[in-house]
Amino acid sequence: MAVVPGIDVSRYQGVVNWQAVADAGYRFAVVRATLGNVKVDETFETNWDGAKSADLLVSAYHVVKPEIAAADQIAFLANELDGRKTDLPLVLDVELDGGQQPDQITACVRDCLRLSEQRFGRKPIIYTAQWFWNNWVQPSSDWAQVDLWVASYGTADAVLPNGWSSWKLWQYANNGQVPGIAADTDLNWFNGTYDDLLKYCRAGVPQPAGLLARTTVTLNVRNGPGVNYIDIGGLPSGTTVILDKIDGTDVWVQIDTSKWIAFVYKGTRYARSEAAPLGGLQARVLVPILNVRSGPGVGNAIVGQLQANNVAPIEAVAGRDAWGEFEPGQWIALAYRGNQYVVFI
Repeated sequence: MAVVPGIDVSRYQGVVNWQAVADAGYRFAVVRATLGNVKVDETFETNWDGAKSADLLVSAYHVVKPEIAAADQIAFLANELDGRKTDLPLVLDVELDGGQQPDQITACVRDCLRLSEQRFGRKPIIYTAQWFWNNWVQPSSDWAQVDLWVASYGTADAVLPNGWSSWKLWQYANNGQVPGIAADTDLNWFNGTYDDLLKYCRAGVPQPAGLLARTTVTLNVRNGPGVNYIDIGGLPSGTTVILDKIDGTDVWVQIDTSKWIAFVYKGTRYARSEAAPLGGLQARVLVPILNVRSGPGVGNAIVGQLQANNVAPIEAVAGRDAWGEFEPGQWIALAYRGNQYVVFI
């Protein structure tokens, strides 16, 4: 099982050398922001800025105090975030009973979830542990619709609370030794590869209408997809463009990790590009059966098949002659004679 390491911190970790954390291989951090509507973690801003500057993926967590109205808590959290945009979804830490009964705790958690999603535009993650959740929160099929960050120590597999069959984050230790941090630190795994983590972070961000790419050399701009079209300008190396169409005579597109399809091969078209409903570009299959391969070329292994009219997101483009349109009638070579001229962002 692929996992990505990360940490979560609060004032108890003291001063953090975030570059040392990143250099040690940790890829994400969740920093404590607020408790109820009564306390701001005094290290929140420093930890947020430090983790960001070290290029970690960052989120924040709010400790739910069920004796306080959810509306007051989420407003307090919003005030402290002050417009900061998280990479991973925000986290609601559910591990305090506040002297309340299970029905009151359950109602507060529900309200915090609803108000957080309304206010910040994405369903938050719930952080909890089996020992608390099973005793203090009432069962519901709704919980499975929320991503789980589970605290579970000393076991080969995470011990899940009622309502979930899988976890998104697993806090597997609370006494980790992390370079750059003097105190014991919580250690976590994200369930998936680093690419999966990036996709998860981007899922909450409006995506551009097309495929985002950056030129790696100075490129001619032509009025059509090929060197036989007229040269109408140039783009410097390092220019970022949004590609609205893909074309060419030998084009392969990546639709998932290690999954590629022939878009156009030896002049025969097998798929066309179109805008995806949630942003980006997708490929629509035009032939009855299209092989999915482990890489961009017929020499790579077949790992699946798509059928006519299936659609798949375009994540990257390769081939011997691949072109992209970034403005009406303005095309650049993404690849030509097998050389790649852009990187995809």
